[in-house]
Amino acid sequence: MSYNIMFSSGVWIKNKAFNLKEYCLNVQREDKGRVVSNRGGYQSNPLNLKDPKLQPFISYIEQQTNQFNKEVYKYDTTFYIDNMWININNKGNSNVSHLHPRTHFSGVYYVDKPKDSGDIYFERPDADFIITFFNPLIHSEYTNANSCEWFFSCVNNDLVIFPAFYKHRVEPSESNRQRISISFNLTTLSNLKTYT
Repeated sequence: MSYNIMFSSGVWIKNKAFNLKEYCLNVQREDKGRVVSNRGGYQSNPLNLKDPKLQPFISYIEQQTNQFNKEVYKYDTTFYIDNMWININNKGNSNVSHLHPRTHFSGVYYVDKPKDSGDIYFERPDADFIITFFNPLIHSEYTNANSCEWFFSCVNNDLVIFPAFYKHRVEPSESNRQRISISFNLTTLSNLKTYT
């Protein structure tokens, strides 16, 4: 074989239903929220990780992240949820490009993802070098080797886990329905801020 993929990192996607829509809307009613990467819409403050309603969800995220690590990254450690928050975007709302510092894995779960409500885009860490050295060459097709960004059109109940160093953004929603998601970070036991 003359071709090998080097320095590959990936995105882990699974689909599993959790009944969290009413929970998210209740949090929005009780918590005025904050502005971080969101442009318009609503982002909650960090959720109470001890809330019984979240325990099956948290366990599933941790199990999937550790399976991702076992199969791909092979770090000799276990990862735990450190924090999570709710995002509710209306038509025209988006999330600007950002990454999640001081953590290892990040992710998002789509509680309610209407069509055309904004896809998640990932930017490759070496995009500046690709643009500098290869533009304006013409691509016969875009692949994960020559693209500077990649997007996923997720659906309801998709769980997306990725290395926290990936910059990512959410395109503006074109839907008249709310897009509801829960974002989260995971780290090692020694780095946890909220674990007791």
